[in-house]
Amino acid sequence: MMIGFEKVKQFMIKGILDPLTKVTAAVIYT
Repeated sequence: MMIGFEKVKQFMIKGILDPLTKVTAAVIYT
């Protein structure tokens, strides 16, 4: 259960933070 939760958490962090970081970087460097 915890292993699966960790995988889901990592997936969510990647899925949310990756675009968020790219958008933030785009806004900052524009």
